[in-house]
Amino acid sequence: MHKLLRLLGALFFLGLAVHRLYPLLAPKVKVDHTDIYYVKGASQSDAQAVGRVLQKLGYTTGVAKSVRVTKEDGQCHLQFVVKNDAWNQPDMTAAFGSVCMQVSNQALGSVPVVVDMCSDDGWTVKHSQAVDTVNEYVAPDSKDDFWYSRDFSPVGVAAVESAVHGYGFNGAVFGLDKTAGKDVLAVIVKDGTWNNPKLVNEFKEIGGKVADALHAPSLAVVLCGKGLTDQRATVGVR
Repeated sequence: MHKLLRLLGALFFLGLAVHRLYPLLAPKVKVDHTDIYYVKGASQSDAQAVGRVLQKLGYTTGVAKSVRVTKEDGQCHLQFVVKNDAWNQPDMTAAFGSVCMQVSNQALGSVPVVVDMCSDDGWTVKHSQAVDTVNEYVAPDSKDDFWYSRDFSPVGVAAVESAVHGYGFNGAVFGLDKTAGKDVLAVIVKDGTWNNPKLVNEFKEIGGKVADALHAPSLAVVLCGKGLTDQRATVGVR
């Protein structure tokens, strides 16, 4: 009995050691300050492609971050280690969903993607959401980039583009998704935009026009920092 207990204890500490050594053992690529691990069927080229898109969106800079890519049975999981309780914030889950729509399209060949928001205690999944394969529309004049899920039609997206056209965007990135029955317009903005009352009110106005264009009973505008830090805000429109 004592031998069995000693064996179980040894196995426990071995498991703990492996967990703590995971960053040293798992294959990864490094993009700026972000480690992107690839396991369970994902390849180095998958991780590199994911890294390029995240870098384009500004996620890889700033504080050190960890991302994990898995690929099994025709489905991909993108797992992000996030700050405690971030998975309970609707604006955060919407922002990650919007970003991962773009990763799915640009890096993973539009395979079905599940986004996992994980705590830092061994990749414990705290929140999961399936991300639809997405489409992209680039406005011919402004070059604004619209990514949208299957909940939206090309006609609806064109109407949204018309609604935001007069606000001087140039090369902006928008994401259109539906979360918990509510339409969400995510916009990547400069740091601090959410602290400027004038700009926040302008985005409220934009959200109202977008809601009208979509005939949406409810809509939220999510202002996203390029690094997807916790400095962001949800502008409730309806």
